[in-house]
Amino acid sequence: TSVPGVYAGGDAVTGPATVIGACAEGAAAARAICAELGLPVCENTPAVPIAGDEFSAVKDSRSRRADPEREGHIALEARGGFALVEQTLSAEAAMKEAKRCLQCQTVCRKCVDVCPNRANFSFELPPVSVTLPLLSASLGTLRSTGREVFSIGQGEQIIHIDDFCNECGNCGVFCVHHGLPYRDKPTLCLDEGRFAASGGKDLFRVTPRKVRRRAGDTEESLSVSDRGYLYETGWASVEMDRGFRVTSAKLGNAGAPENLSLRGAMEMWAVYSGVSSSLSWLLDY
Repeated sequence: TSVPGVYAGGDAVTGPATVIGACAEGAAAARAICAELGLPVCENTPAVPIAGDEFSAVKDSRSRRADPEREGHIALEARGGFALVEQTLSAEAAMKEAKRCLQCQTVCRKCVDVCPNRANFSFELPPVSVTLPLLSASLGTLRSTGREVFSIGQGEQIIHIDDFCNECGNCGVFCVHHGLPYRDKPTLCLDEGRFAASGGKDLFRVTPRKVRRRAGDTEESLSVSDRGYLYETGWASVEMDRGFRVTSAKLGNAGAPENLSLRGAMEMWAVYSGVSSSLSWLLDY
């Protein structure tokens, strides 16, 4: 406005219009205020991580319906001045109302909740960031020619069970991220026959101490031991310790590509870790 430090927007400026337009003007005013004060502008609200012991409370809140808290109203005979007709919530009521939040920006399990066949499951995985070597074949041996970083920042992950899914698409309809979970999420196969005939699907098969990944005729595996991990593909065998440091690497019989990324090994580790820790009953198939 013409008054320094005073900003206006919405119906007071434009006359009656949409709520969306008023929100946009509010955001514009916020940016202008930040610019005047020399403050950085946060365009997106960062997700607040949930501690492991809070996950159960979040999941419990999703399993039942809680009525919203209603604010009090002053009596009709008292509405002759400028007192608020709708009163504010008490501190206790405000806390109860806040607990109705489903934490969708932090833990989204919509595809788990809406699947009629129970083909989607969630598992917990500790955040991880690992620097991996890029390997190349040269003169009959493998050598490191670069580095890449593999990171998982979100602790709650979704895995899809191929054996239970009839591809109804329900998870895609309700996905708040416009995804198609039965195709986008890591897919686990419980039946060995279905796994062997993957038909081009990218499938995981988890058994005690081992996880395999298959797409068409190509298969790779990650074996887990107390000492570390053994990653095997058609053309290489790579041993890693528990910190994912390469201790040995050998060429296999298949034709070697120009570069070997260990990202596939880390993705199999993530699936194995999540299933074995949160969904261990799946190991019995």
